[in-house]
Amino acid sequence: MGRDFTNLIGNLYLACAGLSAFICIMRTDYNFTFCLFFYFLWTVKKDQEIPKILLYGNAALIIVDILWFTSVGAAWSSLSETNEVWNSMRGWHFFLIFLSFLEIVLKAVICGLLYMTTKRQDDSRTLMLNQQ
Repeated sequence: MGRDFTNLIGNLYLACAGLSAFICIMRTDYNFTFCLFFYFLWTVKKDQEIPKILLYGNAALIIVDILWFTSVGAAWSSLSETNEVWNSMRGWHFFLIFLSFLEIVLKAVICGLLYMTTKRQDDSRTLMLNQQ
């Protein structure tokens, strides 16, 4: 597994930020700022602990996204008997729920890559310690 995910993880953070910016058309999305901040940390900081910090940060964001899904998803997919404007936006709501789901999947992929990076770093440290 000698693959370096550095560029891929950075590009996925940018894709997540772009998707979040598009989602901001209909709802406020904190993921935009976090994805840009995580991209900054990933590309600028060269600390060995950064992958682990980003892994925990992404996991926390996924949990918050799932909470949003469970609380708002049901309301956004329902029809209102008295509000025709709300009903006319139902297609947009479903589209946004779909994009939010894609965002969660994208962050889960990033978490997987960060986990593999962290695991590889831990294996390298263990190997170096065993050689000394």
